[in-house]
Amino acid sequence: RAVCGEYQKAHNTTLENVIKSEFSGDTQDGHLTLLAIAQNSAKYFATQLHKSMRFLGTNDKKLRRIIIHRCEKDMVQIKEEYEKEFGKTLVEDITGDTSG
Repeated sequence: RAVCGEYQKAHNTTLENVIKSEFSGDTQDGHLTLLAIAQNSAKYFATQLHKSMRFLGTNDKKLRRIIIHRCEKDMVQIKEEYEKEFGKTLVEDITGDTSG
């Protein structure tokens, strides 16, 4: 986060804007993903969990993969970010989306 802030001060633009102007396609997506994780990994994974349940039909594979890989690292922070970003608890959304 500090690096992003210092970059913006020094260059009067964000790293995200630079990535969007200099890259495209999968390379751009990869760089933007790395930047999002570096800035706030809990928020990034909360958003990915929400996206896995957002549309008709849950992306069970993505949902399981994130929960399994993050459970011992930062799941508490992810749950906090999820509730802050989406106004419901992660448990409520998972239960509502996967029941039945």
